[in-house]
Amino acid sequence: MGNDSAQVSSDVQNANQAFDGDPTYVSGTWCRNDGKCITISAQSNAIDGDLLLDAADMGEENPLPSGKTVIPMGYCYQSPPPLSIVDNQIRMTTQWSFLDASGTVQEGKYAFGSTPNFVEEPLFLTCVSPYNTEEVEDLDPSNPPKQQDYIFLQPYNMQARSAVSDDTVFYRVS
Repeated sequence: MGNDSAQVSSDVQNANQAFDGDPTYVSGTWCRNDGKCITISAQSNAIDGDLLLDAADMGEENPLPSGKTVIPMGYCYQSPPPLSIVDNQIRMTTQWSFLDASGTVQEGKYAFGSTPNFVEEPLFLTCVSPYNTEEVEDLDPSNPPKQQDYIFLQPYNMQARSAVSDDTVFYRVS
């Protein structure tokens, strides 16, 4: 029983340090059970968690706008979120573009308040720690993801019920 207690203590400590507040934790290759993969890498001039999402291996299922295969992404916040949030889940979004009041296309970068008139909608990315204690929206309880790091993608305004499952999430492969 003493060893079980030590393991629980170790697991709790790991849960509090799952991501260490570092968005580059999501860097690497992540694949679904069907073999479709995404790759996330740091930009050469990464500031505040600027990363690149490469979905070229998704083929016809590429969720990026306008046929792009690579797009910048970063925190879903104006600045890095509190560690209490990213210890369980890191929420990020891709770059997007919108029409401003004069009708000019502008690039949006990550966080936004009111819904702009999108030309290209963002794609939300959530990386979930195996020690996650926060609720995962749209989780399919009949086919939940394995208790290991995983990522799920959700297009803006297109979150389907029970969309997060073992069959739809991306697990780290490298």
